[in-house]
Amino acid sequence: STHPTFEPASRLQRDCKMELSKDNAVLAQMMFDESKHDLIRQHKHLIDFDQDLGDGDCAIHQAYRHQTQRSRLLGVCLLLECDPDSVNYLGKEGATVTSLAARQGYEDIFRACIKSSEYKVDKADCNGLTAAMLAARNGHTGSMKACIDTGCDLNLQTKDGITVALWAIR
Repeated sequence: STHPTFEPASRLQRDCKMELSKDNAVLAQMMFDESKHDLIRQHKHLIDFDQDLGDGDCAIHQAYRHQTQRSRLLGVCLLLECDPDSVNYLGKEGATVTSLAARQGYEDIFRACIKSSEYKVDKADCNGLTAAMLAARNGHTGSMKACIDTGCDLNLQTKDGITVALWAIR
């Protein structure tokens, strides 16, 4: 009798689909393995990207916190490609990944985020601060220029009346 055989890639794809359909936490491990990125792209309809992956945060925030810059950027870019709206998800810190990148000076991640079709240029974090405000406050001129190029409102004020321009000159 003949038994059906699976190519290793087919078996991996089948296993991936089964795992993703029953447990989104699998995404937390898979997004840092470049060999599995195509599988994530292919089965993105099975994934709830906004779901808590076990530590109080969704996938894009877990990707952002990865230890290596390369994995961090690859994970964030993959998730933005699969779920463009994830650029606007607030993490457990009450901020978007865009705001975190602007505050911490991760210009490559910041630029990837603002290219997302769903990016809201003047979205504020839980403290009422926009990415432009955070970039200006922390002296990240590259991110600040990217905010201006994206059309941010430089006249928005914090609850204390501070504008982007005021932070930029401090």
